[in-house]
Formats: sequence, structure tokens, C-alpha cells
Amino acid sequence: MPLHAQSQIFEFEIASSENLNYIPMCIRFNLDRCKLRLTLAQWQALAYQERLEFTTYPLLGAGDSVDGFAQVLAERLASAQAGELAPMAETPDMAWACTEHAPSALLRQCTLHHLAPISDPVWGHLPEFQRYVLSKLSRRSSANHDFLAAVREFGLPAGPIVTKSY
Repeated sequence: MPLHAQSQIFEFEIASSENLNYIPMCIRFNLDRCKLRLTLAQWQALAYQERLEFTTYPLLGAGDSVDGFAQVLAERLASAQAGELAPMAETPDMAWACTEHAPSALLRQCTLHHLAPISDPVWGHLPEFQRYVLSKLSRRSSANHDFLAAVREFGLPAGPIVTKSY
């Protein structure tokens, strides 16, 4: 079965996740919803099939119970003798949850890639998970190649900033 056939992994993630060696965005999203921290070593201690299974787990909504995801993940980590999940030291950045305006970090990434900024109405109409992904990919102060790939995959205007020369 291809990696993305049943999973919630975006096309741009397939190469960068290196066959699930790295934690995909759908897992990060659910971890943030649960306010839990999973180390890369813990993720990699899970069997490939288990990692793949977690990519098909439903994305948790704001009102959803986080117990199921957290419990199953904790049980799998225990079985793999990979330690326990830890609570996040800090509350996760929730800039993606605001639909009224695009976060400043996202606008910075647009500038770094020489893209026109994503407008507030476009930002507000994106699905929640896409806003989350773009926000996460915008955290670095340098250009993130996955950001540009995500913008294209999400069908957002990815044209360059047009400057007038007089």
C-alpha cells in the first residue's frame, strides 16, 4: 500500500518524512491537541506498521476527547519499551486556530519565498488542518522548502510578488 493511500499525509511530506522516519503533521496535530510530547526516538521505536496506522487516526477536533489517541499511543510506546509520553512543557502555539487574520510568521514565510501574502479571507477559509500545517511550517526564521510545497499542494496562490518598475 502506498504511504499516502489511506493516511492523512500530504504529498509534500512523503519525501521529507523519509518513509515515516520523521513525525508527520497529522501526528503532530493530534499531539498538540492532546498537549503531549513525543520524541523522535519514541516515534522511531514504533514498528513501521504502527506508525502507518497512526497516520490514519482521525484528526482530533477542538471538542473531541483526546483520551483514545493518547491511550493507544501510550500503550504502543509501552509495548515498544520506548518510554512514556510527556506533557508539553508549554502550551502549543495556536496561531492556526485564529481564522480572522493570517499569522505574522506565515506572512514572513511568504516574503522569504517571494510570494504574495496569503490574504486574511483566504486564510480564514482554509481547513483547520491546512492552517495548522502552514503555521507549523512557518516557525523557522529562514525559508522552509516544505512551506512552498504545502502552499502549492493546498492550491493557494503561489505567484511571485509583482513589483512595478518605472
